[in-house]
Amino acid sequence: MQYFLIVTEERSISRAAERLFVSQQCVSSHIKKLEQTYQAKLFTRKPSFRLTPEGEALRRNLLRQSVLEEALNQELSELKEERSHKIRVGIHNTRATLLLPDIVQEFQKDFEDVSIEIYQGETKLFETMLLEGKLDLFLATDTGERPEFRCTFLQQEPIFLIVTESLLKRHGLEQVLETHSITATHLADIPLICSSKNSYLQSKIDAWLAEQNVTIVPKIIVDTFQIKLMLAAQDSGACFCPQMFFRTVNDINGNSFPHQNLISVSIGGFNLSTEISIITHRDAYQSQCLRRFSALLQRSIIDALNTPLK
Repeated sequence: MQYFLIVTEERSISRAAERLFVSQQCVSSHIKKLEQTYQAKLFTRKPSFRLTPEGEALRRNLLRQSVLEEALNQELSELKEERSHKIRVGIHNTRATLLLPDIVQEFQKDFEDVSIEIYQGETKLFETMLLEGKLDLFLATDTGERPEFRCTFLQQEPIFLIVTESLLKRHGLEQVLETHSITATHLADIPLICSSKNSYLQSKIDAWLAEQNVTIVPKIIVDTFQIKLMLAAQDSGACFCPQMFFRTVNDINGNSFPHQNLISVSIGGFNLSTEISIITHRDAYQSQCLRRFSALLQRSIIDALNTPLK
């Protein structure tokens, strides 16, 4: 069964054999025995090497079994008063910069002997890692529901357009300074700092713009919100920003001249938001240190989402 899981990761008998330091014949023999045991074909070879529906079912249940075994080991360790010595956390890099320094400092006051492995990436990657038992917890934005997940919903996070007063004036939009609102069509007239097409949030924004029949040409493309806001403060363009990053906006404004302050602007008909949740595996054991880290993360997120723009 371990050989089978390695083959599913490598998507190749030969690569799995190299990784396991055995012959291809050995790996093939194990796969054949599994197929005989379950009386089902687990892989198709043509047109490409991939799992059959029966193979997917076996993989899903084997991964769940490994999570349950690890949960039992952790619970037995805590019953013996042996703490877990590691937690593995997934968080998007832009939010990690904002949230983790304070969380880690507070966490280590109670669990200085526990190491923290931080993985940075997108929600889809974290979903896969959690299912494979490679993560204990991740911060999710708009994750899909799955029976294997335990989801702690925190809050809907509104998205705002952030821009300087001077940029609005330069593009003849002085009236926006009074109403703090703008129409969708005006977005085609100001330079925008956008995320790449791989960004889930950017794809939602692009879909909304298409519905409004508005075409924009991004002036700058960058995926880090902190960098977007710093560039916006230099009048390089306006950017869309989740509410959590109002802290960053306030920090930037505290070091800027008044006419260069970043302000939030509402867009007529624009009501996009992201759903912020903390995800763990339903079958995994929630150790004392993991529960503490999750509580600190929840508190930090709620505090950030309730930070007003100054």
